[in-house]
Amino acid sequence: MSKISVVVLSLIIYVSGIRAQSLTSTIKTYKRTFTTYPFSDPNPIANVDKIYPYFRFDGYTDTATLQTWTTVELENQYIKLMILPEIGGKIWAGWDKASGEAFIYNNQVVKFRDVAMRGPWTSGGIEANYGIIGHTPNCATPVDYKTQSNADRSVSCFIGTYDKLTQTSWTIEINLAPDKAYFTTKSLWHNSTPLEQPYYSWMNTGMPSAGNLEFIFPGNRYLGHDGEYADWPINKTNNKNISFYNNNDFGGYKSYHVFGQPADFFATYWHDKDFGMGHYALQDDKPGRKIWIWGLSRQGMIWEQLLTDQDGQYVEIQSGRLFNQSADGSTFTPFKHRGFSPYATDEWTEYWFPVKKTKGLQKVNLYGGFNFYKENNYVKWSFCPVQFIKDTVTITVDQKVIKKKISFVPLKVVRDSILIVSGGDEISFTIGDKFRYSTIHQKEGLARPVDLPSTFDWSSAYGLYLKGKEWQRDRNYIKAEDLLAQSLAADSLYISALAVMAELQYRKMNYSGALQYALKGLSLDTYDPQTNFIYGLIQKALYHYQDARDGFSIAAASTDYKSAAYLELARLDALDQTYDRALSYAMRSTEFNAKNIEALQLLAYIYRIKKNRSKAAEYLTQIYKLNPLNHFVDAERWLSNPSLNNKTQLSGHIQQEFNDEVYLNLADWYLNVQSPKDAVSILGLAPDHTEILYWKAYALHLSGDLSYTDVLHKAVSSSPEMVFPYRTTAQSVFKFSSEHVATWPPKYFLGLLAWSRGNTSAAKDLFESCGEPAFAAFYAAKANLFDDQRSINLEKAMALDGKGWRYGKLLAQEYLAQGHLQEALMIATRYHQDYPANDGVAFLLAKCMIENKKYEAAYTLLMSKTFLPNEGSTEGRYLYREATMQQAIQAMYKNDFTAALQFIGQAAQWPENLGVGKPYDEDIDSRIEKLCTAICWQRMGRLQEAQKLFKDISEDRSHLDSPMLLINALALKMSDQEEQGNTLLESWQGRIPDSPIPAWCLSMYQQQMNLTDPTMTLDSKNLIKSVVGYLNQQ
Repeated sequence: MSKISVVVLSLIIYVSGIRAQSLTSTIKTYKRTFTTYPFSDPNPIANVDKIYPYFRFDGYTDTATLQTWTTVELENQYIKLMILPEIGGKIWAGWDKASGEAFIYNNQVVKFRDVAMRGPWTSGGIEANYGIIGHTPNCATPVDYKTQSNADRSVSCFIGTYDKLTQTSWTIEINLAPDKAYFTTKSLWHNSTPLEQPYYSWMNTGMPSAGNLEFIFPGNRYLGHDGEYADWPINKTNNKNISFYNNNDFGGYKSYHVFGQPADFFATYWHDKDFGMGHYALQDDKPGRKIWIWGLSRQGMIWEQLLTDQDGQYVEIQSGRLFNQSADGSTFTPFKHRGFSPYATDEWTEYWFPVKKTKGLQKVNLYGGFNFYKENNYVKWSFCPVQFIKDTVTITVDQKVIKKKISFVPLKVVRDSILIVSGGDEISFTIGDKFRYSTIHQKEGLARPVDLPSTFDWSSAYGLYLKGKEWQRDRNYIKAEDLLAQSLAADSLYISALAVMAELQYRKMNYSGALQYALKGLSLDTYDPQTNFIYGLIQKALYHYQDARDGFSIAAASTDYKSAAYLELARLDALDQTYDRALSYAMRSTEFNAKNIEALQLLAYIYRIKKNRSKAAEYLTQIYKLNPLNHFVDAERWLSNPSLNNKTQLSGHIQQEFNDEVYLNLADWYLNVQSPKDAVSILGLAPDHTEILYWKAYALHLSGDLSYTDVLHKAVSSSPEMVFPYRTTAQSVFKFSSEHVATWPPKYFLGLLAWSRGNTSAAKDLFESCGEPAFAAFYAAKANLFDDQRSINLEKAMALDGKGWRYGKLLAQEYLAQGHLQEALMIATRYHQDYPANDGVAFLLAKCMIENKKYEAAYTLLMSKTFLPNEGSTEGRYLYREATMQQAIQAMYKNDFTAALQFIGQAAQWPENLGVGKPYDEDIDSRIEKLCTAICWQRMGRLQEAQKLFKDISEDRSHLDSPMLLINALALKMSDQEEQGNTLLESWQGRIPDSPIPAWCLSMYQQQMNLTDPTMTLDSKNLIKSVVGYLNQQ
């Protein structure tokens, strides 16, 4: 065994005038003017889909204006942050002060584009996402915020809001200490409902892409959105190291959820700047690490100018609570969706910081970033600290150990080198117990499986249950219910499926149906905790409080439901006004979940009712410390002492986009503890929004106040526009209203509520009971609910509001679907004349022109304006291609093959005014263009060139199992190989016999033109039919 040499040195670094105790951090709020490209035009039509009760914005512009935005700045000696509370609370930028470099992408313009769930989104900064999917409903609109100077000399900006999709609330504390070169984001996310909610949380950070950017993401694989996986960091197909941005110059958009090695960090480094960014979080807090790239062809790079003016292209690096952002296909892998437990509170902290002058990075944590490399017989290492450290550095190269006592100062890089004769491949580096790096440990992989067992049976009761559970966690309750029904058809006594089906019926407010499933489950296992908990909720909704108590009492024996069940028992006692026992159960709830905010709120409320002001104040303080943006605290303080100051505090702290929702949430809470007078008091402070007036009338009625009639008449006289009810209590509110006033709006609101809960039959009955109101949005919504009455209802909507472009667009689309092409063209022409800047209407008009064979007019229209796309949109390109290629085919009919070739050449272009950039050539399927080119050459006598191109097309297998395989077959036919073409298509049909597309393609090939077109959309279907029609005539 060779001897290990140990060298102990002392290297103390002092920086004149710097002591941690003397440093300060500051925070300020001010107004800042940005060049802004605003959004506008909210959609008034209730769209009961994945984003209900939210609505989308459809107005975007390429005309800039100067707009002032509220800005919060946090700053210390090392870094500076900018936060924009009115744009989702986004951390807009972060800088290293010494170098002036931004370690968080700084977009110097506010350029809203149609990217997010509701449309508007801006690039750059750090965007918080909580709910069901990324670019959440709150990412571009105001959120609540509060600034604070802390006793430890740090400063904080709290941002947060309420998510209507999941009925959860989130708050982030952005904290900057005086003596650290990092800032932290501390998230608190609370499910305030008694039901499991979807669970999605990712922090999305913008990074400039220029500067030889490297992604330092530990892992040996990356996952896709559908749970697929591939190697990381070397792409086995092209042998490129894709951890370098510039090596991603192939394919389209990139999503790399890097996975497979234990890590609590990721980082980026711009080698040309010798500068980087580090992120640290405990692995249990943030196991997900993602890189997203627009793509380096024009397909992605077009978005550079769409999203900024002068700051260049960006990439996104993201930290998540799950391994991947699971799409539908991920269900069929180990990487499924996750649920947010009833009344659960999750909390975690992340660290963000610049790193510089280390010539790259190997690892970072909350103490700094480390790098080493070999050069000229030396192992050279550097460490960029982000806080003050005084400890022993131990570095081992092969078996040579060197120790040094070092005092580190933030962002003052320490470098050293070690002479080696050979080797130098096994290196470890430690700073006391604060920082550890080892080349050996970095190679260790995780044993976690990435493949589902091949023998898993998705048609079994468990398989169907699992698919249903996945759809439930994706907030698609109709699909979930269908699959749970199939699961129970396979095994009617499968208790897990019974429990989830009971919960789905409870969500639908079908309490009697829900009860039957729960009772059946309890007959199988009287102690099953999930069944007992949902049974308790159902019985409570049916006002069977004794049975509800029975269910919650048994559920409380389970650790999974203990806190939630104790809270529900406390609520039952509060309803019964047995307050001492309610306090006891609420305290038990907090013993098993100390941050159960709902339980803490109940404790504060009960102590106020019991006139124990000190104890009430104690719990309000506890809630405030958890979440300074909690509006219940302000409400309770005002209800306890209705002073002008407390009133101002309550209203002044509501800054989020939907301020009426805060008042409704508070009123809902008080109504659910049977305190309608408190609800009346709160709603008395709220603006006279239509839904608030209905709730106020209901609360007044419950309070015995006869003035409810005046408020109710005021409510029904208010506009129903932009009212989208979704709370369970809203059923009682609008049912009461419909029973006391003979008018349609309460029934309409009840219909929307039933529809949003998946109860379409009840929704249809309620819509029908409304009669014929003079409200255009009603008929547009009804058109979606009643498929067989779409055109009738859309005609009514357009007649009522002729200036509402959406109604005309929807009707024109419906006419197109029904084959009424001239009527569609007339409507689209009218609305384009009225709204020439509306991209959606312009695209629709171009489509109508194409369907009416007005190809030249469509081409002229498409080239006449600049279109602003939504993410992933390729509509402009498809319309342009069809308009030019159809003109080519028309020229071919006229035997003008020279003109035809010119049109084909135009079709191959990608004009960027259409909002679509050109992918790499190898990713473009141009078989139709090639086939038409070959046909033209053949007709022009260029036979040798034509035959070569026919051969090239027939041998192209780059896009297998697509409708374009018909073009391969036609090329074979044109080369006198008709039988081979027939075999090619029959073989395809045999591989996917249930699909209508191969059969349709085969019939087209065999000139059997009478087969009905496939119901699914084919991007090139019309072109294929035109080419086949031309060949048949020839």
